Amino acid sequence: MDKIVLYGIGLEGEKFYWRWKNDFEIIFCIDREYNRTFHGLPVYDISEINEKLKEYFVVIAGAVPHRNEMAKRLEEIGLKEYVNYSFSERIGKKLAILYGNCHMEILEKYLNSNPKFAGEYYIKRFFVSNGEYPNGNDLVHCSLLIGQDIWNKGGYHSIEELKAGASKNCLKIVIPNLYGTNLYFPQIECVGGGIENHKGFLKHFTEDALGYRENYQGRKNAIINIGFLDVNINTIWNGLNAEIIKDKIENEIVYEKEVVVKTFNQAIQKLKKRENKCDIIISDYILEHYQQKQLFYDPYHPIEEVICEKGRRILKHLGIEIIEYDRIGRFLDGAEIFIYGCVKQALNLQFKQDYIRIGVNRNYTLRRIPMCLEEWIEDCLRWNGV
Repeated sequence: MDKIVLYGIGLEGEKFYWRWKNDFEIIFCIDREYNRTFHGLPVYDISEINEKLKEYFVVIAGAVPHRNEMAKRLEEIGLKEYVNYSFSERIGKKLAILYGNCHMEILEKYLNSNPKFAGEYYIKRFFVSNGEYPNGNDLVHCSLLIGQDIWNKGGYHSIEELKAGASKNCLKIVIPNLYGTNLYFPQIECVGGGIENHKGFLKHFTEDALGYRENYQGRKNAIINIGFLDVNINTIWNGLNAEIIKDKIENEIVYEKEVVVKTFNQAIQKLKKRENKCDIIISDYILEHYQQKQLFYDPYHPIEEVICEKGRRILKHLGIEIIEYDRIGRFLDGAEIFIYGCVKQALNLQFKQDYIRIGVNRNYTLRRIPMCLEEWIEDCLRWNGV
């Protein structure tokens, strides 16, 4: 029976004790509530037991808000994750690393909702836009690496770098990054899949806003994303009222069918080219369903169902049974925009889009409620000082 030290005697510590008490011999515990016992075991303050900790494997059983600080204290005395300590929820599981943009958060939710996958793997997700990158220790102990086909641009580490750093026994799965797949939105000036190609988020808070100084996610003057700049509303239609603009978006041939179809086909061909270097593909699913379902909120964010389909294909690749109980909600619709009537006609789109931002991102509006088309236009005009 392995000897361990339990770090944390709150609810998570109690759960760990009853789950694993027959598998591990807990020598003692550490907690900020020390000078007491936990199921007959002595509880110490970490500062008085530093050297003794190095003799055993430490299991962190702290609440989520405190876990990283607990790990930091162990690192400060020379202990290393996986080698000298681990988090309680990872005990008995293999490490899976997810690497990519905000889409990977949805993939993490989907995979963790599968009891077979969650029983076998513990996920650590790294968000490239925040500059997060797994260290060598993570990669060496990783059993499953799932990453988007990200190239070494803008300072991001490529998926090939991660694959090279992972162990030979690690199963590596590359999935296509759908960021910049512009199927429905010729009114948005975007030319690819990089942050540098954002042709302007709507003007967010100015320097007058208190939160401006917080430098949200490293983006100066970007507290929340209201949406992407519509080249028509912000140029040729600037000065018109919302009702007139609404009629143009719904009924006028703003873009000829040839332009719409060309934009769509270019997006698909670009995706297929990326998929040549991927282990999982998704373009066939998009081509089969794009007319019946709204597959993208904007050029940079697919609906959650598309990412869940990637998850199903990953599970099939791993030989894990697909079990689905809960539907993943709407998390990526914070910058959702409306599809033009001429685009619906040209692509024979059969779904409705009566309101946008109906998920958790209602606060990404000026009204804090889902918006119809005319309300969205009014927001665009207001945010641009009209």
